[in-house]
Amino acid sequence: MLLHGIRSSVAEFYSQNLANEVKKGLNEKVKSGGTPSRAPLGYLNIRRVDDKGREERTVILDEERAPLIKLAFEEYSTGNWTVQDLAEHLAACGPTTRATPRIPSQSINKKSLNKAWINPYYKGIVPYQGVEYDGTHPALVDADTWQQVQDILETHTNGKRTREHPQLLRR
Repeated sequence: MLLHGIRSSVAEFYSQNLANEVKKGLNEKVKSGGTPSRAPLGYLNIRRVDDKGREERTVILDEERAPLIKLAFEEYSTGNWTVQDLAEHLAACGPTTRATPRIPSQSINKKSLNKAWINPYYKGIVPYQGVEYDGTHPALVDADTWQQVQDILETHTNGKRTREHPQLLRR
């Protein structure tokens, strides 16, 4: 029993230490401008190995999808498009979202557009745990266009939405 307790304690310490080291590594990567997770639509995560055998993981522009995301930002910033119309136009252009092992690729829809428009990654900023860092990846849109899209999205919201659903027959 004593030996089992000691082994359990050592295993728990090892697991916590490993988790702390991973978090520390991710924080350092983000502070140096890297992307800590999968890049959003319009970018590709790649791995490179240099001549000394060191692996570098970086983000590049997706040649197929990046022009469409840039077009979506530019067109929506004019204020002449609705989200539905622009989503239909982009879906007609052809490229789709990237497939994952569990989710097949889909055409670009309203949900993916809204998700892209609020992501500061497209203007060169890497958000991580509530803090924004300057990224080393190429920005798809300039800060002015991104801000124009944010202003348009803000004017289209219908006030504060609450997730609270009061139960009338509760008492």
